Amino acid sequence: MELYLPIIIQSIVTLLGIMAYVLLVNKIKAEHIQNPPYLKYFIICALYLGSLLSILTTLLWGLSFMGLLRTAFLIFIGPFFAAFIGAVSYKKRNLSVYHNFLFKLARNYILITIFYIACSLIISFLKN
Repeated sequence: MELYLPIIIQSIVTLLGIMAYVLLVNKIKAEHIQNPPYLKYFIICALYLGSLLSILTTLLWGLSFMGLLRTAFLIFIGPFFAAFIGAVSYKKRNLSVYHNFLFKLARNYILITIFYIACSLIISFLKN
């Protein structure tokens, strides 16, 4: 059972994230939003879900190679995806609440990543 618990938890969290994305898409479709940002929301949701899974993996089971690869992607490559989405969404943020929220999510992902790196550097400096 100890081997299956991480798989079960990661699967449940992933399914909940996918369900939240599908509910958001259905809500956007129901409101007939002009130029709906489905793909952009998918990428942002994947970045945030990946961050949540990295935190859960580290807190519950410690470091693993797959967790390290995921975290490295989220820290070094994820902000470029978020910056691109934020730049594209900046001009469209006044179209709807969803476009504005997408812009804020992209901006906040970058800020959270910078904060995480800064905290990591401070902790590393204080340990030495």
